[in-house]
Amino acid sequence: TPASLTAGERRRYALAPGKDYVDTPPLGENWQGVVKGGEAWPPGTEPEEPRSPWAVWATGRLLSADECAEWTRRAEALNLETGDFIFAGSSLFVSRFHTGARRHSSTRMVEDETFAATMDRRIRDLVPAALADGRAFGGVGKSFLVSRYEPGQFFAPHFDGRGSGGYNREQHTVSEFTVVLYLSDEFDGGATHYLAGQGSEVAQSVAIKPPRGCAVVHRQGTVLHSGGEVLSGTKYIMQFFLYYAAPEQPEPRHMTNLRWGA
Repeated sequence: TPASLTAGERRRYALAPGKDYVDTPPLGENWQGVVKGGEAWPPGTEPEEPRSPWAVWATGRLLSADECAEWTRRAEALNLETGDFIFAGSSLFVSRFHTGARRHSSTRMVEDETFAATMDRRIRDLVPAALADGRAFGGVGKSFLVSRYEPGQFFAPHFDGRGSGGYNREQHTVSEFTVVLYLSDEFDGGATHYLAGQGSEVAQSVAIKPPRGCAVVHRQGTVLHSGGEVLSGTKYIMQFFLYYAAPEQPEPRHMTNLRWGA
């Protein structure tokens, strides 16, 4: 648990914005670019071609205040599970993996195909129609991870595994981006931090806290990020995945290929 961490571990895992962070204007209800694709990769030394013009962007409003409140009530009615774990899986099943106190919150995975169709309609014009290699947008996944963070809770720096949402065998699609949708905003701390270093596409660290009902989206596999420590109040978020046509030769991956950062 967070209480078992040393002071040094807590400084590395439970982040607050530092002096080296870039300042960003307050996020409103319109689309806004945050980190350009490959912005930290010097020309000629890129580990790969950036897959999209933006590695991180804010969507503007996706849910109304009433819809956010309903999802919060729904999550609490499902008895959010508190613990030190992440969900990871394939197209067939999901398992829990313990993180060594790098993440602590209350979480529940919800499957809702009707809501996925709603999100697909609302977000479709706010995401790349195709990736750099021509693979077309394939829609929103049906799984939604709803989480509650209370004071002292956080998610340490990490890279999402590529294909974190699994491979959709029926549609031949694979997840490429993670959406972090804020269901509440009456709390201190708790921003999503996008971090430079360790091969991340981010050139200068930035902390993003979208208004309630709005989201921030990031590339899987190449963007180092964390959930900053909540200082007061209660943070509710929803995470889900954006799918694109799978490559002809899918990238090999383990059950979870999340990578921890510093």
